[in-house]
Amino acid sequence: MKIIWLLSARRQLEEILEYISADSPQAAERYVDELFDRANEMLEFPEIGTVYNVSGKKTVRKLVLDSHKFILYRKTEDAILILNLRDARTDWKK
Repeated sequence: MKIIWLLSARRQLEEILEYISADSPQAAERYVDELFDRANEMLEFPEIGTVYNVSGKKTVRKLVLDSHKFILYRKTEDAILILNLRDARTDWKK
């Protein structure tokens, strides 16, 4: 089993880190460490997140990291696909 970050999720991560780094590069580094630690938990416990959406045989799960950030992901036979990453502290209107 492996984790695959889809391009859209990688872009979202870059935007979030850019936003956080503007105030504190150290906070951005801690953010990445925490995010990857939690994402790696999904390798051992792929159904750790709550069911967010079901479409046919595809189930999207939501892993809440804390009160303002979460990961949307889907488990396949051999991978965890990170679909979306959200942080409520960033400006998503732009």
